[in-house]
Amino acid sequence: MLIIKRLVLYFIISPFIFLRFIPNAIYSIYQILKNHKILKMHNNIVSIGMLGFGNSVQAADHARRFLKGQKTLIVVMNWGFHNPHLGKIWSDLSFLYINTFMNFDTLDKNRILSRSNDMTKMYLDRLILTLIKKFSRAKVYKARELYVESLSLIKQGHKAIKEYLKLHPNGNADLYLSWAVLIKKIKVPRLKYSTEIRNKLYKKLNSHISDDLNLTNTKICCMYNREKGIGTKNSSNHARNGSELNIYNDAISFLIKSGFIILIVGDRAIESGMRKKFGKKLIDSFTVGLDNQLFSLFALTEASIFIGNSGGAAQLPIANETPTLIIDAIPVGIGLTNSYMLFKKIKYNSGASVPDSVLYNDHPYDYTLNGFNIHNNNSEDIANAVKKFLHNIKLKKSGNVKKIKRMGLPRNVLLNYSNSIVLKD
Repeated sequence: MLIIKRLVLYFIISPFIFLRFIPNAIYSIYQILKNHKILKMHNNIVSIGMLGFGNSVQAADHARRFLKGQKTLIVVMNWGFHNPHLGKIWSDLSFLYINTFMNFDTLDKNRILSRSNDMTKMYLDRLILTLIKKFSRAKVYKARELYVESLSLIKQGHKAIKEYLKLHPNGNADLYLSWAVLIKKIKVPRLKYSTEIRNKLYKKLNSHISDDLNLTNTKICCMYNREKGIGTKNSSNHARNGSELNIYNDAISFLIKSGFIILIVGDRAIESGMRKKFGKKLIDSFTVGLDNQLFSLFALTEASIFIGNSGGAAQLPIANETPTLIIDAIPVGIGLTNSYMLFKKIKYNSGASVPDSVLYNDHPYDYTLNGFNIHNNNSEDIANAVKKFLHNIKLKKSGNVKKIKRMGLPRNVLLNYSNSIVLKD
């Protein structure tokens, strides 16, 4: 019976694979042939492949630091979840987008369609790599290959890598170890739009705010709210989602009193009640009538500080060394480079908190934490974290960094080597 079910499933899947792969393959070959001269102009080519937006930033930043001084091209297979404006913010790299057909959300929600989607991506990725190697003279990397090669830079943390890869053989959180070293040692230009694009966007936003208050001379906080992967089997995806935006009300009030205008990016729009309460000091793309993808990159690269969940959007502030606070982070063993981490609350069924020692020693890379209850941080938690975050930024600017307490962690935890600071009560 099982064999029959598998055969039926195969015959159902196959037409979808055929219908998606063939037109995408033909279109991809056309784009490679059209751009074959560009491929020959670079020393290195890094393919993002099936990976998402966060990796397009991470891999690009790895490349411009690790391969500094060489001409590098980032090839993005655009399946609909990559930001089409990303190439506009890099002055020291080139980007080539390979566009695709038939990018539907239904493919990720239906099990059979999702399977055909994954297989199409996998085989198309292999085809693109083969063509790139044929038409270029460059050294060609998959993103993961570049990460692994850059790990040669680190002097400690190898035990943590082994522990992590035992549980997540295809994961890439270990990249934060070498990324921290690259960011510290190899300085590169700040990521931002060209002066022309920046001026247009500032003019658009300032016309919305008011004559006596504008973004040009005001501190900007970019706030990222994540809500992805719900209903999928990818626990690492939906586990990193944060609370609804209204839970941030107290934190937003404090930020505004501290002189910030807040630009909202991510998956949730500003609610009508919040628009009424905070007025023109709380802005999203809808507020000012801008393309969401264009606005997001502006907010992420122009911000003085970044506050948000652990997702792709957090990678740009890391690359720019923008002071960063990650809210509702999980798992407890992974910290983002040079960031302040506020982890989700993990409790027993009794309501008692699970000790840090249990989490760090037994569940450092566990997204699901079966047997425990996972809670997002509440309004008070987030507001207190924001206050500590701003206070610590002032300490760092004054040079009084010794007052910032770093939490000692086991040596098998990646966080210990990511230059992250854990915020605790």
